[in-house]
Amino acid sequence: MRVCIFGSEVGWVKKGIFVGGAAVSAVRLGQALHGLGDEVFVFSSAPRGRPSGVYTLDWGFIVNKRVPGRYMSLPYLILYGMTSFFGLLHFCKRNKIEVINSHSGSIILCVVPSIVGKLLRIPVVHTQYCEVSMGKAKSGGFLSHFIARLCLRLPDKFIGISKNVCASLLRVGLPYKKIEMIPPVVPSFGRNGGSERKYRGLLGFDDADLVALFVGNLKKNKGIDVLFEAFIKLADELPKLKLIVTTELVHEGFVGRKRILQNKLVQHGLVGRVVWLGFVDDMLSLIKEADV
Repeated sequence: MRVCIFGSEVGWVKKGIFVGGAAVSAVRLGQALHGLGDEVFVFSSAPRGRPSGVYTLDWGFIVNKRVPGRYMSLPYLILYGMTSFFGLLHFCKRNKIEVINSHSGSIILCVVPSIVGKLLRIPVVHTQYCEVSMGKAKSGGFLSHFIARLCLRLPDKFIGISKNVCASLLRVGLPYKKIEMIPPVVPSFGRNGGSERKYRGLLGFDDADLVALFVGNLKKNKGIDVLFEAFIKLADELPKLKLIVTTELVHEGFVGRKRILQNKLVQHGLVGRVVWLGFVDDMLSLIKEADV
């Protein structure tokens, strides 16, 4: 079977490292499908700051298209939509794709591959990484609510990354038979021993510490509340467990959300086991030094 994985910034940025939860999961799925004998193609916007490119790997074929403009600005979003739609349509026709699988934390990303799938009469499976809330769509007015409802109708199947995401899809009205759940992609081995670990000392960690890294923002749909609950439950059982929280996006309610999370750490005496970071220049090295 010829499968096209569609996503945002699923690109080879340095020494074969893929950055972002959706990108890493998409790649690992592609590797697994290749192992089953399927032909894997990836069509995606290029990572920020990277040019367009074509990469032939041992498990698949990646095409990155650079989208000009300031990231997430209106011109960028318009160009992203046009580049993705026409590029993906041509790409799937040329390579005789049989299934499209889109990956994103935002439900709206499934619109482009779903329309392409219907034009080419091939099934589309959307993999959702963040909880879906119709409340926010309703507060955005009729158009926002209409687009959100349209997104839910378009794909043939949804995959939720975790029970929380699947539960949110059920709450917004998706039928149970249209949803599948797979667990988040995490390493099954222990601590990461192959790194130089140059940042551990700077952050106050020992080499023997088990370090978990969170990259994202503090919005509830990113799952950080679930992460903190798990961290608190495991703290006594794993005394070497430490946590790095990077929050590169300052959003509405950020200060209040951070205060709530910090208060949880104070209540359980875990303030000294969590490091908060903002923008990280060398994110690739930090990811390599984390164990989870």
